[in-house]
Amino acid sequence: MEIDRVVSQCVGIDVSKEKLVATVCMFSQAEQAVYSKATEFNNGKTGFNQLVKWSRKEAVKELPLRYVMEATGVYHEHLANHLVRIGCTAVVMMPTKAREFAYWEGMISKNDAIDSRVLALVGCVKRTMRPWKPTNPLYRELRTMTRFSQDAKKLRTELKNHLEALEHSHEAERSVIKHYESLVASLDKRIEKNLEKMRKKIASDEELNKKVENIITAPSVGFLSAVTVIAETNGFALIQSRKQLTSYAGLDVRDNQSGTVNGVSRISKRGNSRIRAILYMPAVQCRLHNKHLKKAYDRIVAKHPDKKMIAVTAMERRLLLLIYALWKGDRPYSEDYDKE
Repeated sequence: MEIDRVVSQCVGIDVSKEKLVATVCMFSQAEQAVYSKATEFNNGKTGFNQLVKWSRKEAVKELPLRYVMEATGVYHEHLANHLVRIGCTAVVMMPTKAREFAYWEGMISKNDAIDSRVLALVGCVKRTMRPWKPTNPLYRELRTMTRFSQDAKKLRTELKNHLEALEHSHEAERSVIKHYESLVASLDKRIEKNLEKMRKKIASDEELNKKVENIITAPSVGFLSAVTVIAETNGFALIQSRKQLTSYAGLDVRDNQSGTVNGVSRISKRGNSRIRAILYMPAVQCRLHNKHLKKAYDRIVAKHPDKKMIAVTAMERRLLLLIYALWKGDRPYSEDYDKE
């Protein structure tokens, strides 16, 4: 392809635990795409350097080059941070978005080479995708701590359920019961210690501490709920609208209607499940602490008396947007937020 006809170029990278599969795509004014051969690299620092050197050799030097990858758990983080650190433009997109684009383009088959080609084409066509930015170190540490808290509490619940079953069983082995009791007690200590360190870390940042104090003035929003939402959204760094935030948390509603068929509308659940999990209990309890939220809850329950989870989910969404408003407004909660 001639250089003057190329309007955009991108490197699509399929990331796995051990390897990277990359493809360079060059997109012309005539909307034609030319791909390089899919090339494999190790998912490590040496592989990162080889990938960048190879991509620069394959691409047109006169045009900017972007690197697009999917969010694959934690396996993409080292590569994305490395690219940004050396001055490259990296884009991290949700896997579902890339798969939807692949179906639209007729790429039904799926393997590492095809996935890298899809990502490269997405990067060329969708030029409005925002570059990825590294997570704030403080928020990254808090995210690790809040996730440990959630996982430890879930594990503690499972252990306590096993313990209760053993205590009510016939002639249960006493030593096993003691093992379970010891595990539960150990988890309780670690959860409490983790919470104390979390509070100290928040207190070490004056601006963040003030924002958290403002947020926990909201009805039924506790310290851990507020910090989890902040950490999982990287301090709302990439959030530009309420709609985007609800979509990020998977609380956006997917309508199911076509012609005369009115199906059941549900939330997408495609976003961050940890935000939904941490806001569940505050959503259940908020109607007991705030008359405006109680009024909204009762109205939804009256409309759907057999499906109270619809009301709880709606309260989760309201609380999430309330936290966002308090963060952006940088002031404590007032009933004016509910009126808005």
